[in-house]
Amino acid sequence: MRRGRLRRLLILAVATAAAGVPAASLSAQNSFWLQPASNPVTVGEPFQLSLRMDFSDSTVGGGVRLSYDASRMSLDAIAVALGDSDFRCPGSSAIACPSDPNYLSFGQLTGLTGSAAVATITFTPVASGILQISLAPGTAFGQGGGGELTVDLGSVAVDSGGVVVPLLSWWSLLLLSASLMLCARLVTRRLRAGMPAASWIVLTLIVFTAFRVAAQASGDADLDGIDDSLDNCTNAPNPDQRDSNDDGYGNLCDPDLDNDEDVDNDDLNLMKTAFFGADADADLDGSGSVDFLDLGLMSDLYGSGPGPKCVACTPASGSFCGPLSSPISIPDGDSLGVTDVLAVTQAALISDLNVSVRISHGWVGDVSVALEHGETGTVVDLVDRPGVPASSFGCSASDIDAHFDDEAGLPAEEECATPGPALGGTLLPNAALDAFDGENVLGTWSLTLKDSSLGVSGALEEWCLRLNDPAPPPVQPEVGLTGYRPQSEAYGAPLQRRSIPDAEEESPGAGVRINGDDDDGSLTPDRDEVSVIGENDLIEVAWVVNQAPAPTGFEYVLRRSNSSIRVWSSATKGTALLGANDESVLSPSATSGSVWVENSLGGTASLTLEARAISDASVVSSDRIQFFPFTSLVIGLHGEFQFPTDPVFGPNEGISVLAIALHEQAYDSHMYVENLVAADGSGAVYDEIVSAVQNRGITSVALYGFSHGGGSVYDLSERLAANQASIGSFELLLSAYIDGIENDSDVDLDAEVRLPLGTAYHVNYYQSFGFVPPWGGSVAGADVNVNVSATFWGFLLVHITITNSGVVQNAIYEPLLLRVPR
Repeated sequence: MRRGRLRRLLILAVATAAAGVPAASLSAQNSFWLQPASNPVTVGEPFQLSLRMDFSDSTVGGGVRLSYDASRMSLDAIAVALGDSDFRCPGSSAIACPSDPNYLSFGQLTGLTGSAAVATITFTPVASGILQISLAPGTAFGQGGGGELTVDLGSVAVDSGGVVVPLLSWWSLLLLSASLMLCARLVTRRLRAGMPAASWIVLTLIVFTAFRVAAQASGDADLDGIDDSLDNCTNAPNPDQRDSNDDGYGNLCDPDLDNDEDVDNDDLNLMKTAFFGADADADLDGSGSVDFLDLGLMSDLYGSGPGPKCVACTPASGSFCGPLSSPISIPDGDSLGVTDVLAVTQAALISDLNVSVRISHGWVGDVSVALEHGETGTVVDLVDRPGVPASSFGCSASDIDAHFDDEAGLPAEEECATPGPALGGTLLPNAALDAFDGENVLGTWSLTLKDSSLGVSGALEEWCLRLNDPAPPPVQPEVGLTGYRPQSEAYGAPLQRRSIPDAEEESPGAGVRINGDDDDGSLTPDRDEVSVIGENDLIEVAWVVNQAPAPTGFEYVLRRSNSSIRVWSSATKGTALLGANDESVLSPSATSGSVWVENSLGGTASLTLEARAISDASVVSSDRIQFFPFTSLVIGLHGEFQFPTDPVFGPNEGISVLAIALHEQAYDSHMYVENLVAADGSGAVYDEIVSAVQNRGITSVALYGFSHGGGSVYDLSERLAANQASIGSFELLLSAYIDGIENDSDVDLDAEVRLPLGTAYHVNYYQSFGFVPPWGGSVAGADVNVNVSATFWGFLLVHITITNSGVVQNAIYEPLLLRVPR
């Protein structure tokens, strides 16, 4: 009776071991096998198996079936491995799936190769004992060139009372079988002699020690079903290969939390910080919580390094380039294209793959480029006719010299630079290259290029794989400010939005009008209103940062030196960024934007944007603009039928040239049509001067004019002098005529020869050429009186050309800079 029991035990052991042989360990190169994911299993509680594959040959389609005793277990679910685009059944509409729920199909796709987990299968035991699940043939796996591919199918046996039977190699199976047979024979003989209990123990240890040594000799030292050449923890069973920080070490053997290749007190302190939390790196066993079990795993490797792991698990870096001895022509208008093949002989795990491609082509909108890894069948489109479908024919520019990188900011499909290369620099590929992450770079890589349209041809000149480029050092945050000159009042001729050069941001700085007037006529000063229609007394300041939001550990801070200025989020003064407070933290979602600066009551102040370290408030980057309130107002008046322009357009536009030049020199510069000044000096220009003196802190004025504009300068001075007492305190520091004509009427052609009332300095340039008026005349009491007709440089100048003269323009510009403060 005892012999019979031993014989049955031996048969069960041999059958169980045979059922557990993984196809990966067989002599054949293509295999599927099942691997348990839990140990032990319990009746009534679900357990999972991982369906794994290892194909060295490319296959076309195929399928397998699950075979098991439905009376002893139920099939609950089949979950496809994330990212496995080849898997189609069960429940797929992509192909016609058999009605058999146990059927798993790989469709009709080509290129199914490599080693991977395919699906997770969930069963629930309904009876105790040995449960066997087998893989049975379904649909034949076809060879790429025709015929049927031989595929080995493995099985597994689990004990619903406890132990999962490990997967065995043939060598392990033979050794275990021989050991059990020897054991059975010894037991048969020794039973009669009364074998001691100690002998049983010794015999059992011998058998299972031999069994484990054989299993390890097969290339899977930790018996987790992952070959040592692919295992990221070769001494710790981790079939899930979890590696949360992508350093090539599986979490189960990676308590090196600071990644310095040494498990020490620094790592222990990091684990203490993460204790009872959900930090993925410190959660070594993958339980979802950092606890004492993780601490125990750390203690096992304390004082040593993480691992060990397979050589190919280390994310090595390097470049591998296609062996082109000369450019490869791309067939013009050929849908098949041309393929160049690169063989990589180095084994290394891909954690980040970039691709550099150089192509000469006269119309890149015709070009498509795809990269394929032969060992895995993974294909990524780098370029697919850039510019299509936005344009039917795509980008018409020439050449590609690009580095394709998932971290790039500019999509290659939207680039079309002229002059070329049309696609240049670092660009985002058409499809993500991270599809190759986790694969081994070892093997054959193919670059296929197609030209979709006849007419323009090209050639592949160079291409390279950039494997695991080291991450660039952390980029320090950088900031910048750009201020803009104030634009003209709503009732003046417009001046363009003109930026302040960096060299002038602090000296002379940005002039700003004191915002105390009433542009909208609401009887309330603009500074006291939230929004004013037509208001332009706020100065725009554009800001830029190189990273948005600020990198970890830093913040962007907008700071003013004092409350002489207020800063708003918009031109309508929507939100006060610097109102009651002198500092405000910017939290930008974009790398650029604008704020608006207001000077309410006068006084100088600076505005600074800083990038600061949060820990100690140290400043790593900053930019500053100095603001000063204008104390002068400078006005230019055009002649009859002239219209101020910016940029300057048309002949005889010297007044516009002067107004723009003074605007660039940080003056509160304005230009007007002379008709806005009546013969008695009244009108919009007079009102502007009075408002500036009474509401904006203006204490000095400069006036210059051409033709009737010169006469208007005199009329303004006359009215301002007559009303000086009611207007307030100010000085007319400079006045100027360019061929001045009186402004008594639009048809008045008499020269303006009267000195403007109250002027401190007067410049008068005029011409008297020929016998046909108009022409100017000498002004008694002028500081500068020049008849250009009597000079060698201006004797040909007439009324309609005199303001074009650079000499005449400089004669007003230079003394104004010298005598009139900003």
